[in-house]
Amino acid sequence: MAAEQHGQPGNIPLSSQASQTIMAAIDHDVTFRHQPLPGKGYIRLIEVLDINNEGVRCQLTCWPIGSAPPYDAISYTWGDPNLRTSITINDRRLEVTQNCEYVLRQAQWHRGSRYHWVDAICIDQQDNLEKSEQVARMGAIYKAAQRVLACVGDHDNASRIVMAICMLQKHAGSLLLMINPRSRQEKARRWLENLMPRLIFTQSRLAKALLAFGQRPYFRRLWVLQELFHGRTIDLCCGSDHGSFEQLLDLYDLSDFLQRLREMEGFWRIDSGLRLKDRRCKLTPAPGDTNS
Repeated sequence: MAAEQHGQPGNIPLSSQASQTIMAAIDHDVTFRHQPLPGKGYIRLIEVLDINNEGVRCQLTCWPIGSAPPYDAISYTWGDPNLRTSITINDRRLEVTQNCEYVLRQAQWHRGSRYHWVDAICIDQQDNLEKSEQVARMGAIYKAAQRVLACVGDHDNASRIVMAICMLQKHAGSLLLMINPRSRQEKARRWLENLMPRLIFTQSRLAKALLAFGQRPYFRRLWVLQELFHGRTIDLCCGSDHGSFEQLLDLYDLSDFLQRLREMEGFWRIDSGLRLKDRRCKLTPAPGDTNS
C-alpha cells in the first residue's frame, strides 16, 4: 500500500507461464543464430578475437569460397556431446562441445591464419539442407584452405614425448639436408640413429609413446583422411605445441614400428592415404609441363 501511495505500483507476481515466456525471450536475444548463406558457393569463417578467463570471443563472417581470405581448416573430433560450454560469436552466445572450444584455443596458440573454418560453428547445425550442401563441399573447403590443422587433443605423457621428438626433428636441418628426401623411411631411420643417443628416453619408451599416440580417437575418425588428403599443408596440433604432420609420419616410418602400426587401423589408413596422395602429386605433371 505504501508503494502505491508514492506513485509506484506494487509487485505483481508473474505466472509460471509468463516467467517462462520472458526467460525464453531473453535467451533468444543473447543466443547466436546463424543467418542463411547467400548461396551454395559461400562459406562462413571464424576469427578468434580474444581468449581470456571469461572464455573465447569470436566473429563469424560470410565469404564466397572463391574469394575468401586465407584461412586454416581445422580437423578434429567433436568429443563427448554431453561435455558442453559456450563461446561468444558476434556478441551472442553459442553452445559447443568442450573439444570444439579447445581447438579454437589451439588455433590461437598456433598463430597461423587470421580466419578458420570449423564445421560445428561454420555450418548451421540446425539447418539440415545447409548441412548436406556444406558437407558435399567439404573437399573443396579443405582444398582451398591455406593449411589444415590436425588438432589431436590435449597433451598426455605419450604425446609430450612424440611432440618433443617432432620439435627436435624440425630443428635438425643440418642432418636432414644430408638425407635423401625421396626416402621417408631412410630419412627417419638415419635421423633417429644419430639423435637417439642424445635423448633422455629410450627407444622402448618412444615405441610405447608412438603406439599410445596413434590410438587417439582422432585417428579413428572416418572423416580425417578426407580432410587431411585435401590439405595443401598439414600442421599437427597437440596441446599448445604444433609441428609438421609429415614429421609425425616420419617417426612412424621406422621399420620397428610398421608391424605394430598395422594394429592401429585408423592411423594406418591415414598414413596410407597420404602416401597415395604424395605418389599422385609426383606422377601428375604441373600445368605447362610437357613430356620431353
